Amino acid sequence: MKMNHILVPVDGSQAALKAVDLASNLAGKFEAKLTLLHVVEDMTMSDELKRFAELEHLPSEPDKMHVDVIAKAILDEARRQAATLGVAQPQTEVRRGSPALEILDYAEANGVDTIVIGNEGLGRIEGWLLGSVSHKVNYLSTCTCITVK
Repeated sequence: MKMNHILVPVDGSQAALKAVDLASNLAGKFEAKLTLLHVVEDMTMSDELKRFAELEHLPSEPDKMHVDVIAKAILDEARRQAATLGVAQPQTEVRRGSPALEILDYAEANGVDTIVIGNEGLGRIEGWLLGSVSHKVNYLSTCTCITVK
């Protein structure tokens, strides 16, 4: 199996950072392009984003400017982590909308052949009823998906 373009959705969670680790190692092994994607969902902040903002001493109010600052901080952290694993120039992207749909749209529009995604998000009951982002991406993607716990 050859990997040419690996996409990692990042949200500031530990599962997403584990996904960055695995994707960075795969990108090095296969000499693949690595893209780090953060999706801002309808100007609302998840509890995970609020915790990240608090840890980084960033504003936690969900206005556009603050959300953009947090998105940049999340991507900067993921980029630094990828760099420590030998990925010199990962591409970064911020999108707005439904996370699962934006991940899938980005992958299709940009020739992504592998998505490495953290298994994080809704609780067990809510995830079962509504479906988590990682479940939706795995189910609907036409490319290889690797879920990291």
